[in-house]
Amino acid sequence: MTLKEEPFVASVLSEDAASRISCLETEIQEDVGKRGIAQLHIPDELVKAALVLSRSASVAIHFGFPCNTSQEFPDENDGPPGAIAIGKAVKALGKNVAFIARSYQVELVRKLVGKFLGDEVTVLEFAPVRTHGPDRVRTATEEFLFHDGSNQVRPKFDALVAIEATSRTDQGCYMTMKGRDLSIVCKDSPVDELFIQVTY
Repeated sequence: MTLKEEPFVASVLSEDAASRISCLETEIQEDVGKRGIAQLHIPDELVKAALVLSRSASVAIHFGFPCNTSQEFPDENDGPPGAIAIGKAVKALGKNVAFIARSYQVELVRKLVGKFLGDEVTVLEFAPVRTHGPDRVRTATEEFLFHDGSNQVRPKFDALVAIEATSRTDQGCYMTMKGRDLSIVCKDSPVDELFIQVTY
């Protein structure tokens, strides 16, 4: 299966594995809450993601959709179990696993990782506004992702995984499906910048 065209990357998998993953992809697309998620679905992305993870030696995982802004830990509660499950699976395959935490969730992520994955899995805080200032988010991102910073030759991770995580709109805001603005919680730790930078 072709994973990427430029530069070209491909991987081999059995027909049985492809069929099973395809069935799983169909199941997880069931829109129980009628939220219109079908338009977000890209066919065959699940099998591509599985193949990328299978080829990766080092994986970083992030979760966090802070829709409960009045709570001490504002994230939705379905992201953490999925993140932990993927972390356990990747770790069981002998890969290095790290978790990326926003500034407000570091304590929670450390507790979850310590309880379910053990001390050898690191939790890395991404808080570029506090550590580098608002005008140096890109620099903080490069330092977080690469051993050699802006040269971007030696990445620290082969794959980044986001589960129930927020990303900004074209206008730079973080919103819920109902249009509630979460920017006050998200802007100090814009983890989505990590994913934006690695796609270029």
